[in-house]
This record gives sequence, C-alpha cells and structure tokens, in this order.
Amino acid sequence: SKQDVWEKRKLAYPVGRTRQGTYLLYTFDGEPGTVNAVEQALTLEKNVLRHQIVLAHQKTAKELEEESRRRAAAREAKRAETAETLPEQPAITAQELDEKLAEILTDDMVK
Repeated sequence: SKQDVWEKRKLAYPVGRTRQGTYLLYTFDGEPGTVNAVEQALTLEKNVLRHQIVLAHQKTAKELEEESRRRAAAREAKRAETAETLPEQPAITAQELDEKLAEILTDDMVK
C-alpha cells in the first residue's frame, strides 16, 4: 500500500460550501472483495467529500518490451529525419584545421 498526499487544491466544482480540498492518492493491492470494503469505508467517512476507485493496469514484461521497442524505433526515425535535413559537411583533417587557424590568426595580427 502506498499513499501520496498532493497539495490542497481548488475543487473542480464546489461540494456544499467547500471549495478546496486535499487530494490523496492511495495505491493498494487486494483481493476482489477489498474494493467493496474500501468503497464502503470511504462512503461512510465524513472527511471524504468525493472518492474514485480505479483499477490500475500492470503491464506485462511483453508489453513493456514492446513499448521499449516502439520508443527506440521512434527515436531512430527522428534521428534519420534530422540527418536528412542537415547538410553534409566535408570532413576536415587536423592539419587542415591547424593551417586554417594559423591563416586566421596571421590575418588578425596583420590588421
């Protein structure tokens, strides 16, 4: 069981005279009858204005692997798209770079 306390927020709509509330998120595992017991307890609790119980889907290893493959394919497609739009730059050797730098520095010193 896990509890996350979110900050106090304005409610989506007023409940009676109440306009703000503290939102809580509880995550729990339980048997099929657990949901009914939690539902009943929340309904009877005076301090709980509204509640919603949602079944969380846990992904299988196969689903996680497929999702990972899709993300990798999307990244690769994005890289390929970016590579197509960038102009091809000619390769330059270290010696050519040194010569160009020397030329620029010499020109700057002469001016």
